[in-house]
Amino acid sequence: MEYVEPVVGIANCLGTPVCKHLQYHTKLNDYVINFKRIRDELNCNMEDIELQLKAELLRPLGKIPKKGVENWLKAVKEMIREAQVVENKVTGDISVVVATGSWLMKRLEK
Repeated sequence: MEYVEPVVGIANCLGTPVCKHLQYHTKLNDYVINFKRIRDELNCNMEDIELQLKAELLRPLGKIPKKGVENWLKAVKEMIREAQVVENKVTGDISVVVATGSWLMKRLEK
């Protein structure tokens, strides 16, 4: 009986952080899908702006692009590169979580 109280105390201390961690992992796939959607929208906006710039430059009296637009395009390209790096890391983490989960399930079945 004297061992039950410390075990319950430890379980109470670890319960909330462990639950939050598990909730993060269960929603990880949703976060990745949302991240990809936002990245794709940004990429489409960038491509639209680039096409519009090319069309303006091809006109006989076309407009000269503002420096702010060029800086925005550079910043977006950098963000997309960084997003790809993050996506690659997260995708690797998901496969590790899935592999660990399947290994754990096999161990529990035995």
